Amino acid sequence: MPATLLIPGYKGSEAGHWQRQWLHDDPSALLVEQDDWHYPVLSDWMHMLEATLAENPGAVLVAHSLGCVLVAHLASRPAAAHVAGALLVAPADAETMARRDSRF
Repeated sequence: MPATLLIPGYKGSEAGHWQRQWLHDDPSALLVEQDDWHYPVLSDWMHMLEATLAENPGAVLVAHSLGCVLVAHLASRPAAAHVAGALLVAPADAETMARRDSRF
C-alpha cells in the first residue's frame, strides 16, 4: 500500500485539524514536516517534500491550503514522477500569497 503524505499549509495543521485526524486514523499516513510553518520559503518547503517523497516513492499526496501550491510547484520537477496521485483541498490563493510574501 502506498504511503499517504499529508502536506499542511501555512502555520501547519494544528491539533483538531482534519489532517491530524487523518494522520491518527491512517497507519500509512505521514506528515511532511517543515522547519518553519510561520515563515514559508518555497525552496525550504520543497526540499522537505522531495526528501520525504524520496523515502516514500509512489506516495499519494494530500495537501491543504499553501501545501497545494507546493504540490503544484512539485509537478514541474523530476520528483513528481514518484507521485501516484494528489488530492488538493482548499488551495491557497497563490497570487495573493506572492504579493504578501515573495518567498513562496
